[in-house]
Order: sequence, then C-alpha cells, then structure tokens
Amino acid sequence: MARRTGVELDSFTPGGPISEVVENEKGGLTMVIGPPRFLRAKKLLRDGDPAAAVSAAQAASEAHVRRVVEDLMVLARCEKITFKRRPSFAFHRKNKELLGWYERLSGDRSHRSQAFWTSGRLTRHMTRRHLITHEGHICSRTEARQSIDVLGELAEHLEGVVGALKTKSQPTGEG
Repeated sequence: MARRTGVELDSFTPGGPISEVVENEKGGLTMVIGPPRFLRAKKLLRDGDPAAAVSAAQAASEAHVRRVVEDLMVLARCEKITFKRRPSFAFHRKNKELLGWYERLSGDRSHRSQAFWTSGRLTRHMTRRHLITHEGHICSRTEARQSIDVLGELAEHLEGVVGALKTKSQPTGEG
C-alpha cells in the first residue's frame, strides 16, 4: 500500500489525519484525529455565537473531507489528482470536481441517496454558510445546530465508506 507521505494533491500539501484543531481547557491547541466531532463549533454555539459555529463546523468538515480524499488516494494507490482550479473540499452538489474525484476513488455514489443529501439539508447548510461568510448573515441557534448535525451525518457516511474500503483492502491471511 502507498505511504501517506507519497500522496500529493495539486495546489496543497497533504498534512495527515488531522480533522480539527481546537482550543483545550488550558488555552492551548489540541489536534483531533479522525472524523470531526465539531468541538469548536459546539463550543461557539454554547457560547452564543451561532454564525461562528456554522463557519467552524464547515472548516472542520472541509478538513475531514480532505483527509477522506487522501485516504482514498492511498487505498487506490493514486499519488496525484489534478484539479482545474484551487481545490475546494466543501462536499456539496455544486462542487462537481471534488464529487467526481470522490466517486472515482471510492466507487461510492450512495451519498446521493442519503437523507443529508436528498432532504436538501446539506444544500441549506451550504447556502447558510455562504450567507454568513460573504454577506454577514446572522443565524439562529437552531440553524447552527442543523448545520452541525448535517455535517456530522456527512462525516459519518464518509467514514463508513472509507472504513469499508480499508477492510476490503486488508489481506485475509489465507492462502
């Protein structure tokens, strides 16, 4: 199997399995390995800043999607993928280039039938995040919670796909 250090994506340098960097109780930073738990977003929501919580959840999700793509590249023994422009790791309908790479590397198209996708909740989150980031939109605690929840469902789905592929690629020890 290819080593993670040999994985390369155009326009950025892969950095390992970090999904979130959050402030710990001592005021320092802690790296969270694995799927995002949206700790920073949840803290911002508890602290009364739902718009910042949405932005933090999106950032954690994009870091996680990037790690998923790196894992898929390793599993597929693919050392480089090329994006036509700067890569975006926002997993949504309009990001056809990322979705195309994800589907080619994973063989997964089941995300299209998942509730987070078919219900439009992921699209609503992306619209909400865009309005917050680019137009100063103020969102409610309920909207922020919805964003965190739908991104959590996406992360869970992606982890399931990668986990199944990792299990499938493991030698059985027979023979």
